[in-house]
Amino acid sequence: MIVENILDLIGNTPMVRARVAGIGTSGTLMGVSKRLREYNPDIQVVAVQPEPGTAIQGLKNLQTQYVPAIWRRESVDEVYTASLTDAEESARLLALQEGIFVGPSSGAIFHVSRKKAEEVQRGVMVIMAPHGGEKYLSTTLCDPALCVEAVRKYGIRCSYKDGKPVTRAPERTSNRQT
Repeated sequence: MIVENILDLIGNTPMVRARVAGIGTSGTLMGVSKRLREYNPDIQVVAVQPEPGTAIQGLKNLQTQYVPAIWRRESVDEVYTASLTDAEESARLLALQEGIFVGPSSGAIFHVSRKKAEEVQRGVMVIMAPHGGEKYLSTTLCDPALCVEAVRKYGIRCSYKDGKPVTRAPERTSNRQT
């Protein structure tokens, strides 16, 4: 059903060029990728895992952790790694620029997707965000200083001015004559 919903959204299956997904239990990665390839066998499947020794909740590195029985390396074209720093920065970018609040595992997938988008000249990339950001409110993901840093780095327009949140609208000066 997931694949049919994706295809309903994009309409033209040959436009799908790549599928980027995280390696967790690997069920969604394997299942959705297999089904998409039934519609277009040329779809490139890209898997995302954390760097060895890096903990990104929801993702596992198959070199250092348990390999799920459903995992099939031959079904994946490329495997990328992501650092926690890149994962969190990408999650911040999604939240601040697009209004999509995701967790670090989704940030890692988005980070790799941005890299892959530079290689894909035309078409659609299918990306699913497995985790929302609500569990990470008290972590470095939501650190105000790091959010301001992302705002500055990416030139995002938002409710920050000079590194501080804007708490009220600036007072207007009246040009009205009495």
